[in-house]
Amino acid sequence: MFKSNPLIPKLFILIIVLLSVNGFLLVKSIELSKKIEEEKINDNPITEENEIDDPIDINSQDGFDINIFKEVVNISKQENKVISPLSIKIAMAMASEGAFESTLEEIRKVVGLEEGSNIEYKKLLDSISNQDEITFEIANSTWARQGLTFKQEFQNTLEQYYMSEAKVLDFNNPSSKDVINSWVKNKTNNKIDSIINSISPKDIMFLINAIYFNADWKEQFEKELTTEEDFTLVNGSKKKVEMMNKSFDSINYQEGSEIQAIELPYGENGRFVMRVYLPNEKTDITDFVSNITMEKYNSWKKNFSIKEGSLSLPKFKSEYSDSMKDALINLGVIDAFDSQKANFERMISLTDANVYISDVVHKTYIDVSEKGTEAAAVTMVGMELTSMPMDPEEKFKMIVDRPFFFTIEDTIEDIIIFMGIILNPQE
Repeated sequence: MFKSNPLIPKLFILIIVLLSVNGFLLVKSIELSKKIEEEKINDNPITEENEIDDPIDINSQDGFDINIFKEVVNISKQENKVISPLSIKIAMAMASEGAFESTLEEIRKVVGLEEGSNIEYKKLLDSISNQDEITFEIANSTWARQGLTFKQEFQNTLEQYYMSEAKVLDFNNPSSKDVINSWVKNKTNNKIDSIINSISPKDIMFLINAIYFNADWKEQFEKELTTEEDFTLVNGSKKKVEMMNKSFDSINYQEGSEIQAIELPYGENGRFVMRVYLPNEKTDITDFVSNITMEKYNSWKKNFSIKEGSLSLPKFKSEYSDSMKDALINLGVIDAFDSQKANFERMISLTDANVYISDVVHKTYIDVSEKGTEAAAVTMVGMELTSMPMDPEEKFKMIVDRPFFFTIEDTIEDIIIFMGIILNPQE
């Protein structure tokens, strides 16, 4: 599904989200592979195409994007933290199609889903399917344990609205994980080799989302102008990094009492952009993130205006891998991970066993260069948004020589694709 064009390999953004769904044996004497009674439940019928008149937004207004990133910053011990809120949303939306009652309600409330949100996800997949200047692909798949019968309505919904590939494997065969990891490697253009280390006897299904993004800057940085400069790390020490430099006759920029920010478009039409937010020198990056709200974030987006000036931005490359389970639980997705309370009866019916989510694994790969960007997700943090007036003739100078926050966004759909903080550009 991913395009591979040797002329535009400069920007790769790779995201994998894996939901491992376990069957929990309530009675030890009953094997997980016991024959399942098929049921038909009409609680969530597939919406017909003629009902797509009232769109349901999947943008950032529900606050999930900021909230999940804050949790990642608080929990993760990794230095650079880059996630894709969009990828996590899609994977959780897929899982919600099999959830019921309080399990469904919690996922919807935290992730920002509504009845019929799957229509909007289908629209998003259709919207990005034909991009001329950049490569932005989303791939979904489900991998089910052979011998179990999953609800047909659940499978149909994933195939129709999430364009998910449905596969059945013998999970008792050790090579099954290699088959899944091969799919992951293929969909990420060989950037992420694997997502599964092993398959336990209780694993019954894996839901996987992969996002691949490859784009050139609208105005590229000249390699000849890249220099070695100091970058101040969190502990105050300095490290030499490759700093890209460029002057702009006109670019979206803003300067406030707490931040400098710039918007760098990709491709000629500029639908996709990277926004780089540089907190003031005395601001701790973790404190900065913890104070971001959707109100501040939306204000920042509105405060950009055309300016003339120069930018120094470090090349950066980073890989991120962590579980999103604790972050999601802290946000309120509780029952889904509870082997006793989880209710996924719209996914599968087990007479003497219960189904729950065992983990949500998230991986990203980012590489930003003069030509384009390999990126992860970005989070914005700020106390208040107070713009400082600038002389119309004054040129700005933005030097990103300390930890910063960034996002990569689809300006047409108003969606955050990636968000992150970079503490060490070349870790």
